[in-house]
Parts: sequence; C-alpha cells; structure tokens
Amino acid sequence: MICVPITEFSPNSFSRCMSEAASIGDIVELRLDFLGKNPFPSADAFRKKPIIATVRKKTEGGASG
Repeated sequence: MICVPITEFSPNSFSRCMSEAASIGDIVELRLDFLGKNPFPSADAFRKKPIIATVRKKTEGGASG
C-alpha cells in the first residue's frame, strides 16, 4: 500500500498534486500545515481514495508553528 503526502503551500499546487497523488497512491495524506491559512481546495480528485489529514508542528517536521 502506498501513501502519498501532499506538501504544497499554494491552494492551486495543492489541488494539482491531489489529482496526481490520487492516480499514484492507495492513500493520500493531506498535510494541512503546509496550507496555513489558505483556503482548502476541492477534494473531488480523490473521492474514492482513503485520506489522512494531518497538521504537524515545526518540531515534528511540519510547516506550522
């Protein structure tokens, strides 16, 4: 089983990568700490894929404080 994390800062890049990840992996991890306060993009690209949504602190390797 392959899990593909999405670690993009802009909503447009995040959306593009969600589509790519859904075509490659079995599970998609949405690293929401990378989006910050940007709006969450549509998740239509992987409706049939399991997702993991995570928010990590910088001390845990994340992009948020």
